[in-house]
Formats: sequence, structure tokens, C-alpha cells
Amino acid sequence: MAEAGGDGNGDPAPWLEEHAGRLGKALGLDIEITGREAACLIGREAGSGHAVLVGGQPGPTGDAGLGGLLARAAALGARIVVWVGGEVRDEHRDAIRWLNASDAIAFFAVESKAPRGGGPLAAPRLRVAAGPGGPARAKGRRPLPATAEGKAYQAFYGDLVDLLRERRFTEARRSSVGTAPSKTFGWGMKGYAVRMAFEEGEFCVQLIVEGGTKQQNKAVFDRL
Repeated sequence: MAEAGGDGNGDPAPWLEEHAGRLGKALGLDIEITGREAACLIGREAGSGHAVLVGGQPGPTGDAGLGGLLARAAALGARIVVWVGGEVRDEHRDAIRWLNASDAIAFFAVESKAPRGGGPLAAPRLRVAAGPGGPARAKGRRPLPATAEGKAYQAFYGDLVDLLRERRFTEARRSSVGTAPSKTFGWGMKGYAVRMAFEEGEFCVQLIVEGGTKQQNKAVFDRL
């Protein structure tokens, strides 16, 4: 990932994980990282529930890097693939546009450049070089259909939102429900929310307390 990438041992995964939030923002995707696979990051996209694979290489993109990433994507069943390099070569931009002509995959190529005058610790500049929405407009991508699992989450939380609205617990609407395995509901009081999620085979409910200060949060917790 150009001048900023790698962990000193040739493994790009630590660098990619460190900048995963900025990368998702650049792509217009809500990526949840769940682990690593062969020097790549694996996860899911919260909006669609699709499996995500993120790989990278220092310097310009190469044929071997593209082939390896596609092989891993096929093995994982990833529907969204992100390739980060210091420079995306023209022939690889063409290959990515060709891959995106199919509904089977959404492929993004991102260039990572060293910051201008920001010093060695400054965050790198990330630019989408090619993606489903055009050569440099990831947010205009063609949306991928939700998986069967994602549709099940959407139906479950949609029914739950309707029930909680009837009981005046939340002002959330069914239209705000995505296909992710989790959903956070406002509680009608500033600084409080409830998060519900399917995690590791269990259904979890969490109360989120985010008041003005640490002391206020601790006081609320003690009263509970």
C-alpha cells in the first residue's frame, strides 16, 4: 500500500486493518472486519450482509496479486473484493471494470499514497481508482442484492421495529432496517440506546449508556 503499507514482514493485513475504517468511508461501504485469511482481511458489508475480502500489496498492482485475490475471493465466496495498492495499473483498471460487468461480484481498486507534508505518522491518502460505480465513484455503485441470511435479519428487525413503535419504545422505522445481524435502537432519551445482535449463535441485547461524562455514565450504571 505504497509508502505506508505493510508490517515490516511483507504482510499487508495489519496495515489494512489499521486503516479499515478510512477505507470503508472512501468506498461508501460499512465494512465489519471479522478476521484474517492468507494476509487478507475478511468481513461483511453491513448494508447487504455480503462477505468482504480486502487484500493489498506494496507498490504498483501486479497480475499475481490480482490472481491471488480472485482465488481467495472464490474460496471464501466473497461478493465484495477490495484491492489496495500504491498504484493501480491501467490494465488492471480494465480488468476490474470487466469483472464488475457481472452481478456476481463488486470489485474495488484503491490507491494508497503517502500524505502530503503530513509526516510519517499521518494517515495515507486513499483514492478509489476503479469500482462498480465507475472509475472513481464507488458510492454510485450498482447495489448488490441481499443474501438469504441478510433478508432474514431484515425481516426479523423490521417486525421488531414495528412492535417497539407500538409500545412507544423507539421512533425507528422499518425503512431504517438493513440486512446486518445487528440493530441499534434509540430509547427516546439522549445518551441511551439498545443494541440487539446475533453473535456466535446467540441473540444478545445490550444497553448503551453514553452520557456527558464518565462519572455520569458510572452513576447510571450503579443505579441500574
